[in-house]
Amino acid sequence: MPTENLLTPDTLRRICWIPPAPITPETVDAFLTERGARPWQVENVGAIVTVALLDPDPAGA
Repeated sequence: MPTENLLTPDTLRRICWIPPAPITPETVDAFLTERGARPWQVENVGAIVTVALLDPDPAGA
């Protein structure tokens, strides 16, 4: 499945550059919903985006 089917590239860029404060699952889901993500999209990517925003370099490099 193309990644742009899961979330529009523009929405992903916007949340990465200006994330909601505080970064929580609820604020990330709200951000995605406000920018037109469908409920199934929010359900599938919300938690992943939240974790990525909280720990952008999990390997600690």
